[in-house]
Amino acid sequence: MKARVAANERHLYDLDHLLREMGRSFTQLYHARRKFGVDIVRQAESLAATIAAADRAYDAHEFHALLDRFIFTPGVQRAGSRSWHAMPSNVGVLPREFYFEFFLRTRSAVGGYDAYVDNLLKRPEVIEFYTGIQDGPDRIEEIGCLALQSRQRLYERPSHGRLPTVTTDIPIAGKVARVAIDNMGPNMAQYPDFYSALEERLFDFYQTIATFGHLIFDVRGNPGGFTPFVERMLVGPHLSAPVELSGFVLFPRYDAGDHVHLCTEAFYPMDRYPRIDLSTMVGRGMLPALDADDEAMLDAGAYNHWMTFSPTGRRSPFAGKIWILIDEVTGSASEVFAILARQAGIAQIVGEQSAGNHSKSRGQGSLLFIALPYSGMVVTWDPVYFTDAAGRHAHEHHVLPDHENRPGLDALQTTLAIILESEG
Repeated sequence: MKARVAANERHLYDLDHLLREMGRSFTQLYHARRKFGVDIVRQAESLAATIAAADRAYDAHEFHALLDRFIFTPGVQRAGSRSWHAMPSNVGVLPREFYFEFFLRTRSAVGGYDAYVDNLLKRPEVIEFYTGIQDGPDRIEEIGCLALQSRQRLYERPSHGRLPTVTTDIPIAGKVARVAIDNMGPNMAQYPDFYSALEERLFDFYQTIATFGHLIFDVRGNPGGFTPFVERMLVGPHLSAPVELSGFVLFPRYDAGDHVHLCTEAFYPMDRYPRIDLSTMVGRGMLPALDADDEAMLDAGAYNHWMTFSPTGRRSPFAGKIWILIDEVTGSASEVFAILARQAGIAQIVGEQSAGNHSKSRGQGSLLFIALPYSGMVVTWDPVYFTDAAGRHAHEHHVLPDHENRPGLDALQTTLAIILESEG
């Protein structure tokens, strides 16, 4: 019994360590409380009681399952910005396949945050948790081989950057054309032949409909993906001038820890993102007044230029009206597409309120790595807090349509009805 109690006491220590770190550097925890009713302290107390009442010792992987059940709940997951397109959230325990991925990404680092991550991933307890190898530091080359095998399997998964399916049709002959995109896809550099062929097909279609009055981009059910695809083939060919999406990135307090500031400096260097005191930002009208909980967590912010879409060199011959169809699943890069096209004055949006998860810095985010002292598992989250230009948090900023679906009609039917009415 003593051995069992001792093992579980280690989990309680790890839990306490995790809660202290979250309280100092998981800035979006306060948003999770306000927006989703998350009470992380109560959740932790429930987990601690469960562990203390257990009549046997939990191993590290069982403890992992308990953390997912009690701590990294959907509300906490949703409050965090995603950091990598293949990960549903960057809040939680790093999965084994991504442990291997970051093992490969950071192993040649000589300084800074990558070196911190590399050293963390090579700790004996971390290696044992993710590989089962107890003498891991002596077998780094072997672990590197395992990581390469894992990367191959990871990149073969359909969920890892699924290529977009793009369909075209003519809802009204000679007048209305439609392009439907189910997702914005992965990095185009990984699939140059696919995207070159897709570009030719789309521009052939633009040429075919050059004399039409209306072009519908249908991104209903499209959760997002790679924004350069949007710029290069969808919105860029129809822009006449650059259009910018901007906002703010807010940083945790200065006492959050050196590892936190290594992370934020790596992703947001001060020479490019000069820190501005929050009270100064509010006083200048850059941000609305923050509540006391936010002020207790945050120390400084910076102007955050997410992205600019520019007119592409290859122009679309279509010069009519553009409509974009959205629904509650439309998210991320698809929302950016809709927002910037409307902001540029080239499109109207039809449908339902979108998912509301587009506001992430540079489409990425900063990924913080923390190893729990006893279990060896690595926990990740984003230590910064993103808002749009009005100071609204990412998940408080949905895309609202210019025209909601009419009773009994879906977004496409509504758009066609509007078009027909406008033309008498």
